[in-house]
Amino acid sequence: MSSVPLLGPRLSILEALMVVIPRMQKYEDDLRDQWQSRGHRVEWVRMLRLVRDMARAVEQNITVVSGEIHLATRAVMELGEGLRIDQLVASGIAHRAPPRAWARFLGSLAQLGEAPLSQNPIRIRPLPGQHGCYVAQRNYLVLERRLDTWLANWELEDSGLTPPLRL
Repeated sequence: MSSVPLLGPRLSILEALMVVIPRMQKYEDDLRDQWQSRGHRVEWVRMLRLVRDMARAVEQNITVVSGEIHLATRAVMELGEGLRIDQLVASGIAHRAPPRAWARFLGSLAQLGEAPLSQNPIRIRPLPGQHGCYVAQRNYLVLERRLDTWLANWELEDSGLTPPLRL
């Protein structure tokens, strides 16, 4: 569990934009709290290596659950040999949803790709039943275990319950 997403897009481009757009500077602290901030790059790489090595040591996939106050998304880091890290992100239902343009902008950043561990690129994926990589709706995550299978669904304020994602 992580309070902010462990897997995500490169934020250095957004951080550079904030310097030149004064209206965006009020969000700088929020951005610096993210693992992907250039200010945390060394720690982020160290954390990713630690989680990757844990998965390989036990030969099990790892699922990271995190919050993000505005958006719902998911990400995958393939580790090879059929192993992966899944990232499930839900937002707080008390926070107002951001504009859809913000979700599209972050989706565009995600298309650039990110690979802090060169052999294990991070891919942002749409939620089941959704088209964009980020959903700008208030939401919460529902995890369910059926025998040995874990399923994840997001309850989205406008779109309803997503189809299950098998983990």
